[in-house]
Amino acid sequence: LSAAVALVALLVIGYRLFEYVLAEVTGGSLVDRIRAPLGLLVAAGLAAGYHFAVWRQDRARQTAAGAGRPRTIGHIILVTASDPDPLRRTLEELTGAGVTVWRRAGVVLPAATPGASPGLAEALAGIRARRVLVVDGGAGAAEVIALRD
Repeated sequence: LSAAVALVALLVIGYRLFEYVLAEVTGGSLVDRIRAPLGLLVAAGLAAGYHFAVWRQDRARQTAAGAGRPRTIGHIILVTASDPDPLRRTLEELTGAGVTVWRRAGVVLPAATPGASPGLAEALAGIRARRVLVVDGGAGAAEVIALRD
């Protein structure tokens, strides 16, 4: 929006300068002729500069927050028969990837304990894939499978 305002203001300033140089159609000084569009141009420039500074600050915060955990997994498909929420949250915290839950039918597994098992964290640490399948075996056991595209 600031760019559109700045462009129109520059066009009006150019027209007023052209008009001033070629002929004295109307009275008044050059400053009187370009005062309003120059004000709009300065205001648009200040607004754009402020928003650019805020955008850079937000990008720096996101980069600093994400620097500790490089994202090597794009998406995780979790297959489980127990309550998926604790394991889903753990997978999201470990990898930063989105998790889709598929419920197993006909199998009753003991409830998983909240928190990550050390084996799951180690299995996920070495994987670099766009999609990963995690099959919950119950009682803290899970199988991690990297999928091809």
